[in-house]
Amino acid sequence: MILGQSLISFIYEPAKVNRGYTDRVLYLNLSKKDIKIKEVPPKIKDTLIGGRGYGLWYLWQATKSDTKWNDPENELVFCTGPL
Repeated sequence: MILGQSLISFIYEPAKVNRGYTDRVLYLNLSKKDIKIKEVPPKIKDTLIGGRGYGLWYLWQATKSDTKWNDPENELVFCTGPL
């Protein structure tokens, strides 16, 4: 294990917070060493509430019906609510 050496760098610029939401998510792909910011679609914003709802939606979109718990394609989602 190499300490003090980063694999990738990313400059994050905070978004304006509106009622506890920034309407963005930080997406990390560890296999490809890719980092990007994704916008939360307006339909999802109007339908689901908070980080839990967003997280479930992103997980549902990212997996298939035959995805197993230990599949490399499985995603790990961390979400917080507006509070």
